[in-house]
Amino acid sequence: MMIEQTTVNGYSWNEENFTSASLVAGTGTSGKGCPFPGVPAHGSVIFSDESLVNNTVATYYCERGFELLGPSRRVCIDSHWIPEGIPFCGK
Repeated sequence: MMIEQTTVNGYSWNEENFTSASLVAGTGTSGKGCPFPGVPAHGSVIFSDESLVNNTVATYYCERGFELLGPSRRVCIDSHWIPEGIPFCGK
């Protein structure tokens, strides 16, 4: 199994060690939020903070019978969702 490593503003994480708390220091100070990040067809997204402020985590899920292809989590940092791109729910 390949684990994707992501680095933003000097903070690194992957699917094994991801926690929103690991991204708080140094990244949530501007007060900017993010636009709605989108949701894949046959999927859903849950937010750690529904106001979509900095450090909000978007977690993606797929309907039964579909597999999530792409990142399962994205983080709002300075008005951008990191990593970029909406995941896909495929059969």
